[in-house]
Amino acid sequence: MQKQERIEQVLKMIKSQKFCTVEQLVNALHYSPATIRRDLTHLAQKGLIEKSDWEFLFIGANIDSYGEAFTLGIDENHAANYEKSS
Repeated sequence: MQKQERIEQVLKMIKSQKFCTVEQLVNALHYSPATIRRDLTHLAQKGLIEKSDWEFLFIGANIDSYGEAFTLGIDENHAANYEKSS
């Protein structure tokens, strides 16, 4: 598989789920963790995703990050909401 096709698969999965862990991407797409991390770094540099140190990825507008964190069992003190600047 070509690199661009793989990156498109990663992005499609993130968009469909709104967030993913590296482990989820590895298990679903059958690529190495190193390959997935490189693809995520590439997508983040292009501004297509937001990458966090917690290995959770949130993408899209109007996400209630506190609500999403709650559904995942993450304390709201570990969530952040970002709003578009004027």
